[in-house]
Amino acid sequence: AEARAKGKSSSSSSKSSSKSEKASGSGNSSGGGSDKDVVVLTDDDDLVLGSDDLWLVEFYAPWCGHCKKLEPEWNKAATELKGQVKLGKVDATVHSSLGSRFGVQGYPTIKMFPPGKKSDSKAEAYNGGRDASSIVQYAQEKKAQYKPIPEVSQLLNSDSFDKLCDQKQTICILAFLPHIYDSSAAERNGYIDVLKEVSKSNRAQPLNFFWSQGGDQQALEEALNLGSGYPSLVAVSLQKKKMGTLISSFSKKNIDSFINGLVLGKETLYDLREKPKIVKVKAWDGKDQQPAAETDEL
Repeated sequence: AEARAKGKSSSSSSKSSSKSEKASGSGNSSGGGSDKDVVVLTDDDDLVLGSDDLWLVEFYAPWCGHCKKLEPEWNKAATELKGQVKLGKVDATVHSSLGSRFGVQGYPTIKMFPPGKKSDSKAEAYNGGRDASSIVQYAQEKKAQYKPIPEVSQLLNSDSFDKLCDQKQTICILAFLPHIYDSSAAERNGYIDVLKEVSKSNRAQPLNFFWSQGGDQQALEEALNLGSGYPSLVAVSLQKKKMGTLISSFSKKNIDSFINGLVLGKETLYDLREKPKIVKVKAWDGKDQQPAAETDEL
């Protein structure tokens, strides 16, 4: 439930009291916990709209009972989300132009501003629960939704592999594709497109994606016990020294299912005895290639 905005007399009377409270959350600092992690906002919208961060902003009124009830939950959520999502609050009776600008008709109103380039039209109303756990869950879901899609890169050297795969909680998805001599540019791009779609649909997960031409990383393939031909796909956790292999055919549906099984702990995992050795290889030029023709010599 929300309290409807009062008339001008109530708004003007609240301005002086609101200004005297430096960081009064929703107008009731007693019993509301610390709001040290909540950003107090004013008419200067650049702090939010000029930021690359994801923001949740509460529009409140000091006299609003529902706002006072929300305050400790808002403060708690801000602390839990510190460093991930920014939470702000603005007294819409003092900064009434902001309330009008974002269609605030009752208090409290919460708006989500997605990460990256922002505009008024991108602000999204939050209609979920008013407890800290619901607010935190919503913020984390939105952060995952707007997370950049991991790139699908060719495995060219150990530096790129170590940088993206040797991280805490990270799973590296390694696809081994047929050698270009045994395939074609069109077929290879088809496999890569599947990986890109998988990357997009699993962007919320801590994944990074590489592909390698079959035979280019022989030591790596041996360490991963590959022997079923190409294309093959293996998930590797260097931190946990574990690996899992896709045993079904190479398709988006099957790879999505495989990744879901990994996340839920339902896939069979094997020990990764030592860190795989990665050699430097030449980047694919995107073209078809044929082996050099043999010549008969006396």
